[in-house]
Amino acid sequence: MLSGNRADLYPLNDRLKGMLSVFNHYKVSVKTTYIDFESSMMVKKIQIAQIIDSPKFDAICCTDDVTALLVKQHTDEMNYHPLITGFDGTDFIHSFFPELITVKQPIEDITKLMCDILIKKIHHPSKHFESEYIFPVTLLD
Repeated sequence: MLSGNRADLYPLNDRLKGMLSVFNHYKVSVKTTYIDFESSMMVKKIQIAQIIDSPKFDAICCTDDVTALLVKQHTDEMNYHPLITGFDGTDFIHSFFPELITVKQPIEDITKLMCDILIKKIHHPSKHFESEYIFPVTLLD
């Protein structure tokens, strides 16, 4: 599993927990590695090249689609083709990189809820809202 910076795990925490629960259920050996999510693309590419220096993984699960695409680019250059998955599943990624296996978030539903909450908060500043909302995700393969 290739994740963003360890110091900034939210919302990555739930993504990691979800992936780990599946791997643990199937008794799959997992190595988790972190890269600096805020780094430039060049720094990320260097970090990925250092982590994936030989064909030793059957699959590489990334906590975002951009990292998954950088991993795919690097492994393709090595002529190494593990299963690579991302997370976010935006329309842009799905349109331009339909071959990427990714977890699609319901972005429209999340956006609508956030707008509704914002409008309610403007009209009722003292009203308290849930601190966390959970939406279902879909695997796009």
